[in-house]
Amino acid sequence: MKDILKPHAFISHLVPGFSLLLFIFLSHCNWTLHTVKGYFADMTATQGAAYGFIAIVISFLIGEICDSFRDGIVEWLIEKIRKKKEIKWSFFFEAPEDEINKLQEHFYTWHVFNFNSALSLSIGSVLAYVYGAPLLLKIGMPIGAIILIINAFTLRKEIRELIEKRP
Repeated sequence: MKDILKPHAFISHLVPGFSLLLFIFLSHCNWTLHTVKGYFADMTATQGAAYGFIAIVISFLIGEICDSFRDGIVEWLIEKIRKKKEIKWSFFFEAPEDEINKLQEHFYTWHVFNFNSALSLSIGSVLAYVYGAPLLLKIGMPIGAIILIINAFTLRKEIRELIEKRP
């Protein structure tokens, strides 16, 4: 539990969770600025702070759900399909702390962030099509998701190679 406040949790869980929460909210508002403004027009500072806190908590929970999907389904499928490309995840329990921190800071956090963000963008893309978002979002979000997935697989390969090089 001491690692809960490390950048990994905020970057790779909170940001994708907030993005998806924002996509859901914008879909509810039919992607119009006028409707969004209407939600905040009569809000007091106290209400704004309370809603902000609630949004952060919900964002983290959504990010955790995205991460659970990545960890429990995507990683499992990748390792079942590509048996020779498995990552020895025991590295995070056996390696010296400085090696773990370097790998996590430079590769693992971004690998998780990219997968979670790609999932968020993918769901956002569906919402954009269903609820009539502007064309730029309908095109940009799936392209962004594809770019993030490609980068996540590249980072995954680099993580595996770095762990395998270790004595």
